[in-house]
Amino acid sequence: MIIKPSTVMRNNYKLISEYAHRRGEIIYLTKRGVGDLVVMSISTFEKREEQLMLYNTVMQAETGRQKDVEEAVDGDESIARLKAKFVE
Repeated sequence: MIIKPSTVMRNNYKLISEYAHRRGEIIYLTKRGVGDLVVMSISTFEKREEQLMLYNTVMQAETGRQKDVEEAVDGDESIARLKAKFVE
């Protein structure tokens, strides 16, 4: 993580751009010592977006799996349901 005052961005954009591209890290800019902006290269942004989409896909799959487990019935209950439906 790189933290720089916002004056660096205003006074030396090239330095911030080089940091972002060379290190592939997110740069946090502060204003009067308080977080203000985040800067990153396009490639870093695109990688993060891909990761977020992957995490979302995994989360949806996990949610679906948990729902299936919650809806599952044990063997005894299944047999009782079948008997009730077909035997009686």
